[in-house]
Amino acid sequence: MDNSYHDTNYLQLTKMEKEMTHLHLLRCTIAILAVAFASLFAPFAHASESADQRVITQWVANNSHASVDENQASRIVRAAYKAAAQWNVDPLLLLAVMKPESNFQAKARNPRSNASCLMQIIPRWHRDKIGRRQIMNVETCVDVGAAIIAEYLSLTNGKLQKAIYRYSGGAGKAYEKKIAQAYRDMKSALVLDRFVDRKSVV
Repeated sequence: MDNSYHDTNYLQLTKMEKEMTHLHLLRCTIAILAVAFASLFAPFAHASESADQRVITQWVANNSHASVDENQASRIVRAAYKAAAQWNVDPLLLLAVMKPESNFQAKARNPRSNASCLMQIIPRWHRDKIGRRQIMNVETCVDVGAAIIAEYLSLTNGKLQKAIYRYSGGAGKAYEKKIAQAYRDMKSALVLDRFVDRKSVV
């Protein structure tokens, strides 16, 4: 029997095994590095988001009814960011609407219209969105308000002024100006924090 044939096949097989082993090790290394980099940079993304929310929380606490403390403001802002992500609307818009509607008072209620909670929602018109939830709950209120605004934006082809007009039940320019002012003020607070306060830390 010619052993050279088997020796050649053995060498070829060994070479192939080595190449496969190297390829497997390379893939494992790439996977480990990918996880490591994701773990390394993920905290910075969350830190940026959290920093923005802290700035807005401080703004809400400073520009709300006297009964609203920083813990309550933080809960409201977290609810706004969560609902905004759920319904694809601007969280600052939700908060800007709350300013003239309730001045960030979670238990606000209009005895005449029964408009309730932070976003002054009239339950009888939006039972489909409320379901069995309690509208006076902060998270429920903000979620329902975000859903309403998202619906009105869709019905008006994204025209914010018309959507806000529908949301307010026909309130005039003064109402729109209050929302616009609150929105601008929050944007300004974020800009100042990013380009002034954080600059000194870098």
